[in-house]
Amino acid sequence: MLFDLDGTLADTIGLIVASHEYAFDAVLGRQLPRETYLSWIGLPLTECYVEEFPQQSRELEARYLEFNEANAEAMTKPFPGVKALLKDLRAAGARAGVATSKRRAASETSLRVVGIDGLVELAATAESTRFHKPRPEPLLAAARWLGADPSEMVYVGDSVFDAQAARAAAMDCLLVTYGAGEADELAAERPLALLDDAAGLRAALLGADLPGDAPQTRGFESGVEEGLPQAARADRRERAEAGAGE
Repeated sequence: MLFDLDGTLADTIGLIVASHEYAFDAVLGRQLPRETYLSWIGLPLTECYVEEFPQQSRELEARYLEFNEANAEAMTKPFPGVKALLKDLRAAGARAGVATSKRRAASETSLRVVGIDGLVELAATAESTRFHKPRPEPLLAAARWLGADPSEMVYVGDSVFDAQAARAAAMDCLLVTYGAGEADELAAERPLALLDDAAGLRAALLGADLPGDAPQTRGFESGVEEGLPQAARADRRERAEAGAGE
């Protein structure tokens, strides 16, 4: 299975927004709405700046990276329950990879700071492919890294770009609401499930609840069959049967 990084496995949202704010203040002397910075999460930094501010894109990117690299250690936070989830996945024999639009060095820092660098494989980063999410190339590259069939994989993310990339790669998709994405926009992408916390994500992936509070899961029948959610397999069977009847 595959995971997005920012907003899914590591809480870097505050760091990312602050890095944009620093860059825009230093280069343009003004700010964009916070919602704009959030909407860029999941896309390559270079593409965001070149598209919106072509003349100042290089300086904006340099200032962003300056702040981001200096503050990554202090401002990257773990999401509750994510490390335990990854440990449980490993214990269950599942191989977990990361497919992200973030640069490899920064990705390695994020994984290390939240203590999960030994639990997931950094399968695809910004340097891995020419094209990036919402196109499928990063997810397909990650699947090749893991030696897996994309149609038998699940991608977990927190943005509409994650859902669109998964769909383009013929992968099933789970989306979490605790990252950068707006719940209504994520729901509109019709993922297999919209999950509010790591407990819900664990139930979706492993078919069992964590002790304590009930997992917050929407639109998903938890369970597992040969390492994949039952809902994913049922949905795939329905699509195959529909295609056979045409």
